[in-house]
Amino acid sequence: MALLDRLRPQPGWKHPDPSSRVSAVESLPATEQSLFATLARDDESPRVRRAAVARLEDVEVLAGVAARDADGQTRHDASARLLSLALEHAAPERRQAAAAAIADERQLVQLARSAS
Repeated sequence: MALLDRLRPQPGWKHPDPSSRVSAVESLPATEQSLFATLARDDESPRVRRAAVARLEDVEVLAGVAARDADGQTRHDASARLLSLALEHAAPERRQAAAAAIADERQLVQLARSAS
């Protein structure tokens, strides 16, 4: 059975090449939030994690990535995504949740200056 699994076409986000996985993440529909969350937390490549963070809307996952990811740029991108959700999300409860999850003082100041 393992041989047959290898011969079946795999989705692009499972490709061994990180560049292919990034392209696949960027082409997935926005409804794939659970997959974006998994990739943002668990993919071995920081580039893939950053691509998933850019598409992710789950505040809890973004807060976890912003606090604990091994890559500094990925942590920064997750924090910036939280700020973006806090400022621009259509649902007020999502904006509030994203604002509450922001830990960076500079982003909190930016949020306070920009929030309506």
